[in-house]
Amino acid sequence: MLVAELVAPRELRLSEQSIPDPAPGEVQVRVGAVGICGSDLHSYSEGGIGDSPCVYPMVLGHEPAGTVVKSGAGVTGWAAGMRAALEPAIYCYHCEFCRSGRHNICANIRFLSNPGIPGFFREFVNLPAANLLPKSDGLKSPLMCLSQARYGISWGAIGAAMACYDTALQYAKQRKQFRNEPIAGHQLVQEKLTWMITEISKAQLLALQVGRLKDKGKAGFQHISMAKKNNVWMALECARLARDILGANGVSDDYPIMRHMMNLESVKTYEGTHDIHTLIIGQSITGISAF
Repeated sequence: MLVAELVAPRELRLSEQSIPDPAPGEVQVRVGAVGICGSDLHSYSEGGIGDSPCVYPMVLGHEPAGTVVKSGAGVTGWAAGMRAALEPAIYCYHCEFCRSGRHNICANIRFLSNPGIPGFFREFVNLPAANLLPKSDGLKSPLMCLSQARYGISWGAIGAAMACYDTALQYAKQRKQFRNEPIAGHQLVQEKLTWMITEISKAQLLALQVGRLKDKGKAGFQHISMAKKNNVWMALECARLARDILGANGVSDDYPIMRHMMNLESVKTYEGTHDIHTLIIGQSITGISAF
């Protein structure tokens, strides 16, 4: 099979490798499509991610989909020709976190396309059967994955907003100006802080209610789009208001405001832009697609 290997920063090489048979419990998949995420871009352009350098040769590629070729011993439910989306995180299923259902913090997790673990820029891959997502024909499956990611972002954005709010509040109570009084005593500052905590509380309730709908199997695309759209917008506005309260300190790396703001600017774009979520909600309430 052909494998695209990163052998140096910005240098990919095609190599011919043998196709290993799937081990017991594994399924062999012919890779049909692969996504490229931020870690792939950093590895390709910079030779690593932060303090973790690439181990060459390295195979990049995340979020793949493909067609089942054959299954290893003990695998049921997967036949040749079936299409599947693939989960790149391989969990141990034995640690205390996996046993409690919190696989995302598995103590022994292996993530494909990390240094030393080949990714999906190759023709075939063998994965545990649990890493294949069933019923993944058409756009329904990627949309389902996006819904999970978007819902998670709706909570993550709240965390960023809370960090900005708390930083601004503590700063305003300590920063003295005009008659040597804390700026938290000024009406303009209190108006900003009041807006922030009010919108954060509303966003928390929105995300909580969507989570309750998800638990009941009643959450639709439009509910998740509303949570992602509103909460990221809210968090970005909180970051901007916090930057105003901190003045020049709001753009320095002594405080986390600008870090959150830059991250939220990117979050506003990926997993569906603000405008795309507007159209999803609009289609839901009018029954007319405006895409």
